[in-house]
Amino acid sequence: MTVAEMFAKLGFSEEQIKGLDAKLVEGYQSVLTEAENARAAAMAKAQEAADIERRYNHMYATEIVPALNKWGSEAAVKDAEIEFYRKQNEGARSAGFLPKDAPTFTADKAATEGTERPRSSDGRYVAGGNPVVGSPGAVDRGEFLHAMSEMSWAENKYKNLYDTNSMPEDYDFFKDLGQASSRAMKFRDYFAEKYKFADKERERNERKQKEHDESIRKDERVKLEKEWAERGGGNPALRPASESKFAGIRKGMQSGQWKDPVKLSPEQRRLQNSQMIASDQAEMQSQGTA
Repeated sequence: MTVAEMFAKLGFSEEQIKGLDAKLVEGYQSVLTEAENARAAAMAKAQEAADIERRYNHMYATEIVPALNKWGSEAAVKDAEIEFYRKQNEGARSAGFLPKDAPTFTADKAATEGTERPRSSDGRYVAGGNPVVGSPGAVDRGEFLHAMSEMSWAENKYKNLYDTNSMPEDYDFFKDLGQASSRAMKFRDYFAEKYKFADKERERNERKQKEHDESIRKDERVKLEKEWAERGGGNPALRPASESKFAGIRKGMQSGQWKDPVKLSPEQRRLQNSQMIASDQAEMQSQGTA
């Protein structure tokens, strides 16, 4: 929305809007632009977060859960096979096919106690029901999404600050996650320290500030050149008649401010002409603001 549209909605007439102070309009426009940029940035971040959430949910539902269920089903099949062969062995013993004193395997109760893998009524693996060290367990959905969010933040932040599309060769998210945990640090603090995010952000801000200052200087230079052209005319043949500046130049030569152009080399003359033009522009600008 432009400033004119905003004032029109507030009931101002077209004449009133045109009569507004230019600096006031410029200030309002700056505020509106910043507000619009902030709104667009917030919407972009919200959309990005929604996309990440959707991708992680899809991965969890289509890859993680099926893999856990498959593992649980395979484990159930193995348990059924073991139970089948155990009953076959017991049947063979009772029928006399095997000596009753033949050695059999008896599991150590202390070793197997608490290692049962509970499942739901449909045979699926129950979350948190597998305490066997080293065996696959159910992944907490919240922890999984948090880890994926941290990974996404780390990669996006690095690529943005270093202006690249790839991560460093030594990048290993899970290794960095473990290092942060071992140092009792938050992952983002550890990652930012490792890759010197603060230094990169300071360099980027300094570069943006320099570009901003250069833009202001350029705009000011164009403005002065435009005013100079409007006052003196761009075509010497069409310039309005004006009083000769020789008297001022002569006065400057007598005071020592300017040197005699005849005694200067071409390079020195050009330099002095540029300085004289800049001096005239500064004087004209001071008269215009006085």
